[in-house]
Formats: sequence, structure tokens, C-alpha cells
Amino acid sequence: MPIDIDALTGAALLGAFGEPITYQPAGQAGLLPGLRGIFDRTQLQVLMPEEIAASSVAKTWLGVRLRDFPRDFQHCPKDRILIRGTTFDVIDALPDGQGWVYLELGRIG
Repeated sequence: MPIDIDALTGAALLGAFGEPITYQPAGQAGLLPGLRGIFDRTQLQVLMPEEIAASSVAKTWLGVRLRDFPRDFQHCPKDRILIRGTTFDVIDALPDGQGWVYLELGRIG
């Protein structure tokens, strides 16, 4: 009997670290209810040549399980996500090949 590792680990991760989100696909009035995601902000250091000072860039991400969305759903730029009382636009969607997609977010409100 095969074991569904994503059902075991994905559900545990969302249970421990997931937060409720409101997802509105771009150009659609309807919302996708009952979703959860793992919200993260990272700081990336950009190394520059010696004559230019190094800088850092803040990135905001949301990890979601693909199985929580309708079949054949496409995450698109300008989809909107409400989390922690703040609205974000999806900038890019990066599937990991393991059943999750990481959404790079840009704050709009």
C-alpha cells in the first residue's frame, strides 16, 4: 500500500505553521475559501563588486499546497492574497515539484 507522504507531512506543516489566507484569482470576483499557507519573509544579501556597497533585499513568500486548490488551477501574477490583515499581489509562482508552490508576494495594502 503506497503512503501519501504529502498528506502526512504537508498537513502537519500547515497545522503547525499555516495561517488562514483569503485568495482571489486575478480578474475574478470569487474567493477561494478555507485555504491556509505558510507565510515567510526572507532577507537576501546581494553581493556587489568591491567599489559598490553590498545591499540586502527583503522577499515575502507564501507556501501553499497545490492539492488545496482546484484541479488545474494556475497561480498568476496579480492574484491577491489577504493574510495577517494585509493584502499582497502574487509576483511569481514557483512550484517545488513536491506538491507545494511558493508564491513570491508584493505588498499592496
